[in-house]
Amino acid sequence: MMNESSGHIDEKLKQWLEGDLSQTEWDQYKQSSGNSEQLERMEQLAKHAEGWAIPEPKLSKAEAWQSLQTRLAAKSTDALSERPIESVPVIPIWRKPWVAGVAASLLILVCVWFFYSSKPQEIYNPQGNTLSHELPDHSSILLNADSKITYQSQGFKKERLVTLQGEAFFEVKSGSSFIVQSDYGQVKVLGTSFNVYSRNDKFEVACATGKVQVSIPGQPPVVLTAGMVTTLAEESLMVDNSLDENHILGWQQGEFYFKDAPMSEVISELQRQLNLHIIYDTSVDNMIYTGFFNRKDQDAALQSVLDPMGLTYQMKGDTVLVE
Repeated sequence: MMNESSGHIDEKLKQWLEGDLSQTEWDQYKQSSGNSEQLERMEQLAKHAEGWAIPEPKLSKAEAWQSLQTRLAAKSTDALSERPIESVPVIPIWRKPWVAGVAASLLILVCVWFFYSSKPQEIYNPQGNTLSHELPDHSSILLNADSKITYQSQGFKKERLVTLQGEAFFEVKSGSSFIVQSDYGQVKVLGTSFNVYSRNDKFEVACATGKVQVSIPGQPPVVLTAGMVTTLAEESLMVDNSLDENHILGWQQGEFYFKDAPMSEVISELQRQLNLHIIYDTSVDNMIYTGFFNRKDQDAALQSVLDPMGLTYQMKGDTVLVE
C-alpha cells in the first residue's frame, strides 16, 4: 500500500502534469521536496514531451476509398503520372484529449518510476533469522538477526556505499572503492571479505580475507589484514592480531561465541536469535560470561547460557522469566 508521503508526491506530480499547479507553486514544491534535482529532470522530460505529435486523418472512410479508386484509375491510364500524396496535417498531442490523457498517464508512470528508482534500497532482517542479499555489483551480504542495510541501487557500481545497523558479513567483488558506513565508524575496502558489528555502542570489524581500512571520527584510520580485528574502546580503535575464526564464521552457522562478555550483551543476543522476550533482574547485567550457544535448539541455547551462571528460567509463550 502506498504510504502517505508517496501518495502526496504522486498527487503533486499529477496536478503539475494536468496544469493544476501554478509555476510558483511548482517551484515551491521542488524546493521543499528535498528532491529538487530529480524533479528538475522530470520537468525537462515533460517539456520535451510537449513536442510529441500524431497525424490526424483529414478524410472519412468513404472519401478515402473514393480517393484511392481515383488514383488507381489515373495510374492505369498513365503509369508515369502520379498524383502527389496529399499532406496530412499534424496536431500536437496535447490537443487530442484521449491522446493527452494516455500520454499524461504514461508520463506520470515514467516520472514516478524515475523518482522511486532514485530512492535508497532498504533491507531489514528481523529477529530469529539470517538473510543473504546480493548487491547490484554482485557482492554479497549476510545479515544477522535484527540488522538493516541501506544503499542506493541506481549507480551503485560507481559509488559502492552501504549503511549498516546491526551486524553483517560482506564478501566484496573487486571494483571501485566499497564503503560500509555505520553509526560508529566507517570501513573501506577494494575487494575482500569481512564482518562488521555495529549496535548498542559496540563497533567491531574483523577481516577474513584481503585488506580493510577502518576509521572513526577524530582518529587516524586503522588498516586490517586477514586474521585481524579492531574494536572501538574509549573512543579509540584497539587492534588484535589473533582473530578467532569462530568470531567470524560462528554466527553464520548459528553459533555465538563469547569471551568475558557482560550478561547484558549475551542476553540481548539470545533475544535476537531466538526471537524471545527475556525478563531478568538488572543485577544479572554485570555478570561475566564465557561460552557459546547454538540458536537451532531454543532450550539448549537458554541452558548453555543460564546454567553456568546459576540461573534458572520459566517459559510463558514467547517470554522467558529468568530467576
